Amino acid sequence: MLTFFCPGCRSGSRIDSGVCPRCGLSLDEARGDYVEKLIGLSLCHPVPSIPPMAAAILGRIGDRRAVEPLSRLLTETADPALQEAAAEALGRLREAAAVPALIHCLRCGALRARLQAARSLASLGGPDALAALREAASADPAGVLRRVARELLEGMAACADEGAA
Repeated sequence: MLTFFCPGCRSGSRIDSGVCPRCGLSLDEARGDYVEKLIGLSLCHPVPSIPPMAAAILGRIGDRRAVEPLSRLLTETADPALQEAAAEALGRLREAAAVPALIHCLRCGALRARLQAARSLASLGGPDALAALREAASADPAGVLRRVARELLEGMAACADEGAA
């Protein structure tokens, strides 16, 4: 469970709570500011452990404003932990606008980030994601990624077959 800390009283509550149970502050309004702080301050924080954590939180919150900053970050950073967290968050956000950044990561990222980018592309689907996964399944230099991409493609085909039936 993801915890949201009320900006009014700092009391912890569930991320899906609309009102702070302690002070009554509207958390829906405060959450918007929280997303902006995560994007503006935490994604570029100098302490190496904070940006991946911020990316993960943004993915769990599900706010679409995070798609562009996470996509940009995914294509610009060389930090494998941050690449992996951004790729996972983009998969959770389920926005087609993230596909180009995920494809870039699939081709150029650290191996663990490429594996996560493949999983996120499979969850997003679409012709570009499918083409990138096919390319990875046949031509990626890492055997593990080729195998995972093939498994993901098989899972996508099985889902498509079930949907057609």
